[in-house]
Amino acid sequence: SPNPSASICRPGCYVEGRASSFRRRRSHVERNLQEIQQAGERLRSRTLTRTSQETADVKASVLLGSRGLDISHISQRLESLSAVTTFEPLEPVKDTDIQGFLKNEKDNALLSAIEESRKRVSIE
Repeated sequence: SPNPSASICRPGCYVEGRASSFRRRRSHVERNLQEIQQAGERLRSRTLTRTSQETADVKASVLLGSRGLDISHISQRLESLSAVTTFEPLEPVKDTDIQGFLKNEKDNALLSAIEESRKRVSIE
């Protein structure tokens, strides 16, 4: 025959007495204010593990998604434009003509500007 207390008692309580006279009692947890505060801080630290970059990504996704933009497609395009994989620092040019020197200086200036912009974006 099935246990009559199984259908009456839920997790967190226990039953005393015979089947005809059940008394249900709930177990209680007793904590002082310091223990409650510590438990709250542990819970908070487990739930607030996002970095500022992850938070920015979530905000950007919400904003772009609300405008009907395909976020995954945009992310893929941005990854393909990553300056880390696209640009490499140029070696100083040895003996060259004026045109070669100016081209090298222009390329170095562009690469420096891109790198500075990447640093500013990663800081924000």
